[in-house]
Amino acid sequence: MSFLVLPSLSTVSRHFIKHRGIAVGLCISGSSIGGVIWPIMINKLLNSDGVSFAWTMRIVGFAMIPLMAIACLTVRPPAVKHSEDKEGAAGKHGEKRDIKAGLAILKNAKFLTYCLGGFIFFFGLYSPLFYLTSYATSLHKSPSFAFYLISILNGASFFGRVLPGILGDRYGHFNLLSMGAVSCSIIAFCWAAVSSTGGLVVFAIAYGFASGVSPFRKVLDVRPSANKMQSIMSTQAACAAQLATKETLGTAQGLVLAAGSFT
Repeated sequence: MSFLVLPSLSTVSRHFIKHRGIAVGLCISGSSIGGVIWPIMINKLLNSDGVSFAWTMRIVGFAMIPLMAIACLTVRPPAVKHSEDKEGAAGKHGEKRDIKAGLAILKNAKFLTYCLGGFIFFFGLYSPLFYLTSYATSLHKSPSFAFYLISILNGASFFGRVLPGILGDRYGHFNLLSMGAVSCSIIAFCWAAVSSTGGLVVFAIAYGFASGVSPFRKVLDVRPSANKMQSIMSTQAACAAQLATKETLGTAQGLVLAAGSFT
C-alpha cells in the first residue's frame, strides 16, 4: 500500500501548485469510495451469496487488477523543464545528491515536530474505525447494521477530504487542519453517550467527516523559491508541511506517514 499511495500522492501534487489542495483531496477521496464499496461487496459475498472466504478474496483481487492497470497507465510525472534537466543531470553524482537531500530533512526541527505530532495524533484517530462495529453489537444492534456503519463513516469521509481541500486552498490548509483535529476530538468524546441506532448513524457521519479532514497527509511545496509551509487536507489530511524539492517530496511524505504507522 505504501508503494502505491506515496508515489501517487507525490506525483499528483507535482502537477498542481495553486489548486493543490483540491487536486490531492480528490485523489485521496478514492479511498473513501473504496471504504464504502468494499465492505458492502464483501459482506454480500460472504453472508448473502454464500461465497467462501477464499473465493471472496480472489474476487477482490480480480476487481483490483483493472483498477491498478488504470493507475499504472495514468499516473505520470509532469513534463520536465529544460532548466530542471540542467540542475538534475543524470549520473551517480546526481543520485547521491538526491539521497543526501532526502536525509537532510531529518535535521529540520519543524519537520521532526510535525512527525511527532502525527505520531501522537494517530494514537486516537482510528479507534472509532476499529471498534465502532463492536460497540454497535455490544448495544445489541444487528451485525448487518453494525457492519454498514463503516461504509457510512467512509461515505462521510469522502466529503471531509474533498471540501477542506477546496477551502484550504483559499483560507489556509493549516487553519482547516486545526479545526478538523479539534472537531474530531470533540466528536470522539461524545462516543460514550451514543446508544441509539440514529445516534450511531449520526456519530459515524460526524466522525467520518471530521476524520477525513484531520489525518496527517502531507503535500509539500515543490517550488524551489518557496519560503512558506503548506499543507493540504485529505480521506486521511495535513498539518504544516515541510518544504521539499521535487526530488525529496516522496521521501518527506514517507517519513511523516511512517511516524504515524507505529501507532
